[in-house]
Amino acid sequence: MYLYRAIDNNCNTVEFWFSERRNPTAAKRFLAKALKRHGWPERIVIDGSPTNHEAILSCNSVDRLRNRSRRDLKPIRIRQSRYLNS
Repeated sequence: MYLYRAIDNNCNTVEFWFSERRNPTAAKRFLAKALKRHGWPERIVIDGSPTNHEAILSCNSVDRLRNRSRRDLKPIRIRQSRYLNS
């Protein structure tokens, strides 16, 4: 089992999800759910997992294509850190 979680600036958990696999599909599903509930963040801190990086890049492009009103949104900045995401 893998734990995906979203934490705000005050270190409060705002969203979490358990998945049997750590793959791009699971990461995209979690990210879409978190963005729908909590809005568009300026940046996301992730570990070195390429699946998380791929999910964020996909979300940046797909959401802009689906909804024309979101084109003015800035892309989510990605910061990779082994320590800041814990």
